[in-house]
Amino acid sequence: MYTEKEFQKDLYQICTTRYVKYKMLADYVHNCIDRESFVEELSERKRYDEIDEILARLDEIRNRIRHNGGKLDPDLLEEAKRLRKAGKLKEAYDLAFSLVESNPRDEETVIAFGWVMYDFMKLTEQDIEAYCTNLKIFTDYAYIDFDSSNEAMTRLKNSFLWSIRRTVQMNESNANKVFEPLMSLCGDGEEIFEYRQPFGKKPEKDPARWFIEDLMAKLNDRNYLRFISWIGFDWLDLFDHQVSTFENVQGKQVEKMSFAEKILNLHAKKMIELDTAVDKTEIDRYISVLEGTISNFPNYEWLPYRKIKLLLISGRKEEALNDLIEFAKKKSGEFWVWSLMSEMVPREEEFGHLCKALLCKAKPEMLVKLQEKIIPYLLELNLYGNAKFELDAYIKIKEGKGRPAPSSLSSLRKQEWYERTQAVLNRDGLKKYAEEAEAILYKNLPFKTVFVTRINGDKGFAEFIHFPNRRSTHTFSESPASSLKEGFFRMDSIKDAVEWKTDRTYKLKMSEDSKRPNRYYVHAAALGDEGSLADFIRDESGYVEKEDRNPFAFANGVFISEALVERHRLDAGDEIEYSKKRRFNKKKNVWGWTVEEVKSVVKYDQGNGIED
Repeated sequence: MYTEKEFQKDLYQICTTRYVKYKMLADYVHNCIDRESFVEELSERKRYDEIDEILARLDEIRNRIRHNGGKLDPDLLEEAKRLRKAGKLKEAYDLAFSLVESNPRDEETVIAFGWVMYDFMKLTEQDIEAYCTNLKIFTDYAYIDFDSSNEAMTRLKNSFLWSIRRTVQMNESNANKVFEPLMSLCGDGEEIFEYRQPFGKKPEKDPARWFIEDLMAKLNDRNYLRFISWIGFDWLDLFDHQVSTFENVQGKQVEKMSFAEKILNLHAKKMIELDTAVDKTEIDRYISVLEGTISNFPNYEWLPYRKIKLLLISGRKEEALNDLIEFAKKKSGEFWVWSLMSEMVPREEEFGHLCKALLCKAKPEMLVKLQEKIIPYLLELNLYGNAKFELDAYIKIKEGKGRPAPSSLSSLRKQEWYERTQAVLNRDGLKKYAEEAEAILYKNLPFKTVFVTRINGDKGFAEFIHFPNRRSTHTFSESPASSLKEGFFRMDSIKDAVEWKTDRTYKLKMSEDSKRPNRYYVHAAALGDEGSLADFIRDESGYVEKEDRNPFAFANGVFISEALVERHRLDAGDEIEYSKKRRFNKKKNVWGWTVEEVKSVVKYDQGNGIED
């Protein structure tokens, strides 16, 4: 058998090695041009020895055609492709199947067979049993090389994966039925994901990444654990970690969780749900994955919380509590944070944490679990007014939802204390207990020295500058202006009796707002050390440096404004004593010094250099 494809391949080889036009060669083989004319045309560009070699090769091709009955057989792969395009899938399947059965490693054969099976799969996407059978037929006789650089193989792979995703999205049953043939199709884990260059324009997600979320949501527990064990998380790349934004209906820019954070969150939640069904070694291994991600991407908001929950499941309670304290500093206004902490602290501290949780802003129906826990504590501490307040609120919510309160709580209304007690009007009485719990978060915070630059009495804010990477010290040490940072805080949030004034240093225990980087919450305050003031404002002396053409001047390189120059009639060479202060240079976008006040001037006599 000598096929059209083999014939074309032989002629192309002569074309590329001898640089002769394909049509000219084909015309000679098919007797459309005689030998004499063919040689004559070649002799214009070729030596006779080259012409002889070309003729010898063409004579071999002619002999193959003659031995094949004087004709070229059609290429079976091309015939299978033609039948498929004509919609004759059964005929295309029979032909492609016979070829792939005898040559399952040939890429072109696998691709042709794959497209035939893809068409069958598309036709049966609504019939999962037939769909899985068609997918299994392909995986039994061929395989997709997921590492292939062949674009045609990549297109086939992507088409298979998009089709599988469509079936998975329909329901959980489909996801679990297609899981086995999917495993057979994909082979070894990470190879299903496309490698994406870390530089240049962000590529579109490949199909494997798109259906990961669908599989994670729909696989049963057994298949889910097999799936994650199979793919792992090493395939997540820099593009998966990129955060995007979108505009909501109010016109505000909202940050969208990155794909990587979403996947890691989903798996953590699944492990928490499965709890004891997951081996402790697997939990510890995944905690290490989260630790690495949190370290590299500290902006991921919820991974630290998932890690805490997993630490508890793994029995690492002390680590969980330490992490939770750090997490709670950023989420101190969330009731569930304090509720979780109440489960981890010693019993004598639990009540304070429950109080803090109840004082957080939340919908009343979200607090019922807290109320179930705290009511017995309130009775134990003889806080009957508070207990009645919580009990009445609790039962009202339960009845509003059409659910009866448990008898252990509803029966409390029949007790003597309930009858003789007047309920409090609010939860203000719990604040002193909540403060004790809140203090735990910040007891290990270091004091930082700040310099108050402005006090906004109307809004109750104090503005300051500080060196965030330097702890409070008792002595002055020059720090680079580039490390200065601005901030502000509410003065009434501090319970310590502090007299706030501008141009004064204070020592603060403070935490930064995760969503507003310049806003701080202050948990303890005291007057700053005497020596620390010199890092922000200090007295010096020096000689005025001034050019006649400029209205401003300098002393020791420190800027003196035009207003101060005019007020003190400063000239070049005058010796001055002055106070300089940190100020931000908007033009240069840097922090520097500027003369705040000129305290004395000794004029310079230009005639004889004698001071006035």
